Amino acid sequence: MIEKIKQNILPALIHVGYSILYLLVILPFDMWVKAIERLAAQKENGALSLSKIGGPWPYLTFLKNLFFEFLFDFFILICWAVGLVDAISDLIDGIPAKYFLLDLVMVYYLPIWITLFRDLCQFGLLPLRKLISWLRKPAQYMDLKVEKKDIS
Repeated sequence: MIEKIKQNILPALIHVGYSILYLLVILPFDMWVKAIERLAAQKENGALSLSKIGGPWPYLTFLKNLFFEFLFDFFILICWAVGLVDAISDLIDGIPAKYFLLDLVMVYYLPIWITLFRDLCQFGLLPLRKLISWLRKPAQYMDLKVEKKDIS
C-alpha cells in the first residue's frame, strides 16, 4: 500500500500542478487562440458573406453567424489590446498601480468570461434549433387498412 502511494504521489502532484498552471495561465491564451482560429475559418468558408450562405433562411443564418459567432470571437480577439490601453490610461490618469495590475489580471481572464457567455447563448439557442429540425421533417403518414369483420 505504501509503495503504491510512493509510486503515484509524484505523478499526481505533477498533474495537479500542471492543471492549476493550465487553468490560471494557459487557458485564457488557449481561448484567445481558438477565437483567432474560428475567425480565420469564418473568413475561409464565407460565413459572413450573404451570397455564400445557402439554405432556406440565408439572412437569418447571416445574423446568427454575425451575433453568435463573429462578434464573440471579435471581442475575444480585441479584449487584451483594449484592456491594456484602458489599464495604461488609468495609470496615466493617476489611479494607483495596484488597480493597474488588477485591471491587467481581469483583462487577461476576459476571454474565459466571454467564452462562457458565448456558450450560454449557444445553449439557449438549442430549443430553437430543435424546433427548426422538427419542423423540417416531413409529415409521417401511416397507411392503415381497416377491415370490418363480423364477430358473431
